[in-house]
Amino acid sequence: MSNRTVAVLLAASAMAVALLAGVAWAEGASTSCSGVQLYPGDDLSLVAAAHAPGTTYCINDGNYSVASNIVVQEGDTFSGVYLDTTHPAVSTTTAEHIFHTQEADNVTITGLSISGAVHDNACEPDCGRAIGGGGQNLRVENVRAH
Repeated sequence: MSNRTVAVLLAASAMAVALLAGVAWAEGASTSCSGVQLYPGDDLSLVAAAHAPGTTYCINDGNYSVASNIVVQEGDTFSGVYLDTTHPAVSTTTAEHIFHTQEADNVTITGLSISGAVHDNACEPDCGRAIGGGGQNLRVENVRAH
């Protein structure tokens, strides 16, 4: 193979990588996160309870089922990590909140799909919410709550 052929192939490869990176960026992919890495099968409620306030949780692509509220603490960040247009999905059929902020301040929740929080008359009006419980400076970005 000539040097010219190798150079053309390298240039084409670099263009393909740049194009793919551009597609991921344009679709809103979130491909990196520095913090506690979580994967499908991990119990988000237990992991959050085991860490100090101000922890960053990197929720990698997949489906997560939550049996009880994820108790959010002051300064926590819950960040979805994904390569395409789908977000990591956090759902419940039993918890009154998925992310219970319980007056925690400076919390960030980003890049997730959240669904299924349970409502009943005993906990009105503060239940059946994907994210609830109060707090100041709550930042919710690129979240699909349903």
